[in-house]
Amino acid sequence: MKRGLYLKNTVLLRYHAERGNAYQEAQPPAMHSKAKSWNELTINIHNISLMSEKLSSTTCEWMIANSYQPSVLNQPGENGDTALMKATRKGEFAVVKELINAGADINARNKDGNNALWFACFGNHYDLINLLIAANVNIDNQNDNGATALMYAASSGKAEVVNLLLPHRPNLELKSLDDFKAIDFASTLEVFKLLKNAQN
Repeated sequence: MKRGLYLKNTVLLRYHAERGNAYQEAQPPAMHSKAKSWNELTINIHNISLMSEKLSSTTCEWMIANSYQPSVLNQPGENGDTALMKATRKGEFAVVKELINAGADINARNKDGNNALWFACFGNHYDLINLLIAANVNIDNQNDNGATALMYAASSGKAEVVNLLLPHRPNLELKSLDDFKAIDFASTLEVFKLLKNAQN
């Protein structure tokens, strides 16, 4: 068996093991009497094979460990968070980059209406903020409360995050459901000055 297919089978069987199926590390599917039907196994291997051409084995295993199927890039998890969102929240730069390059929906929203940029700002992951913006994430996405990533950063006094967002021309006139703009959320003088200068 070729090493590539061998690895894909191992990854697939690990996924099934976590769902309660039999798992024997590093064995081809023919050796697993408790594996699902050949048709289903073949389809799953095919899907993982296609995706593995875009994702490394490390990213595939990260997805499986976090309850995502590598063959379903935009699978919603807890609270509707996709793998891209979760990897962003955890600061997993390499995983995020691979998911974006593989075609993950960069503007997917979770149950709160937040996209991946919100999580990058929340975690102060400056490299991921730049990566997401370069990949054309919606910088003006408003969640269920009407809040944008800029509003969140302003309210949290995250001057560095505000500094990273402003050059990309976020809409400073957007308002939350409470009728507040980003500048109204400024919790520090530094953030207030940054937003004030951006309005001029």
